[in-house]
Order: sequence, then C-alpha cells, then structure tokens
Amino acid sequence: MEQTGTEADCSGDAATYQGWYEIFPNAPVFYPDPVQPGDAMSASVTAGAGGTFTLTLSDATQGWTQATQQGLADAQLGSAEVIAEAPSEATVLPLADFGTVNFTAATVDNAPIGNAGGLSELTMESAGGTVLAGPSALTGGSAFSVTSDSGPNGPVTGTGGGTGGGTGGTGGAGTGRHRHHHHSAGF
Repeated sequence: MEQTGTEADCSGDAATYQGWYEIFPNAPVFYPDPVQPGDAMSASVTAGAGGTFTLTLSDATQGWTQATQQGLADAQLGSAEVIAEAPSEATVLPLADFGTVNFTAATVDNAPIGNAGGLSELTMESAGGTVLAGPSALTGGSAFSVTSDSGPNGPVTGTGGGTGGGTGGTGGAGTGRHRHHHHSAGF
C-alpha cells in the first residue's frame, strides 16, 4: 500500500497537523512543512516502471510541495482510493468529530474517479456497525465529501484531505503508527 495525505492529532484540547507518506508496512514518514485546518491540499500517488512510485503532497495555502520516489517491487496495483480514515495503532483509535472533508478533482489513471470500473463507496463504521463517517454522492464524477457522524457513543480524532489517484487524507499519528483501510470512508 502506497499512500500520502494529512492528519490531525488531538491530545486534550490541542490539535497538531502534519503531512506524511507511507509505503506499508513501513512506518509513515512525516514532513516538516506546516499544515492548518482548511488548507487546500493536493495528493497523488503515481505508479512508474519497475515498481517505483512517486508520492506527491502539496499545500497550496502554505505554498509547499513534497515529492518522494519509492520502490515496491511486489506492488499489486489492485486499487486506487481517495479516503478519510480512522487512525490506528494495533486497534482503531478514537475519532473526533472532524466535520466535513471535501475532495475535488479525484482521478484514477488521469480520468475522473467516477469513470473507474468497479467503483465502490466506503463508509466508516464502528465495530458495532454504527456509521462514524460517510461519503456524499460523486459530483461531476470527481468530487465528493466525507462527513463525520459522532454517533450515539459521543465524539467519534480528525482527518485531513487531499485529491489524487492514490489515497486522500487520513487521521492518526505518531511515528510507527500504521493505517489500515478497513476503517475508511470515501471512494
């Protein structure tokens, strides 16, 4: 799994924000550049020859771009996702009410994500089946939003956003934490 995006980490009343990339099963690599709520982010994962991937994350609001080229010879190239996901560290961590994350210009193989065959919608649910976050319908074949739903058990910790042919944004944090797509919302 190759992914890049942003995350919000909450501790008490304080939140910190950062960008990252990850080549699973390796730990995420965090960028030193500033990220703030509401920033206009762009993310892409592009597969090249010989198992190489270019992962690019840009913040148009803050004026920075980070790109890295990584190798993963046994990559399956089986899916492309644009998602908001719950943080995890052995188990899924608590998810704050993050409001709404908007994704625009989402593409797969340089075409709107809505043109992709086998497109499926992902809804983030608790272990008990409670919806924690869900996507809107696609607009124009390439735009949608993910909205949190705090549910009956109180607040459900934040996500970021992005667009591109790989993954979008994610919540979670800390060096060594890995993200798993089974607690995601998006397409």
